[in-house]
Amino acid sequence: MKSCSRLDWTARVIDILGPEYGFVDEYRTRESTLKDLLSHRTGVDSIDVGILAGYPKTVSREQLCKFVHMYFIL
Repeated sequence: MKSCSRLDWTARVIDILGPEYGFVDEYRTRESTLKDLLSHRTGVDSIDVGILAGYPKTVSREQLCKFVHMYFIL
């Protein structure tokens, strides 16, 4: 997790996860907050979030972000 001095509901996800994080569109990547992500307001189905949360610790954040990016583009 990227170092944050303050983490709250309005924290942007990209500020938490870093530049590897992203959706298929720039606006959603830039503007999604922690509250949006946890409230399922980003366009990611709840089942997908659950699957992604279950990846093993050996998968790096960069690998996971690349997978998510490829998953939602295809």
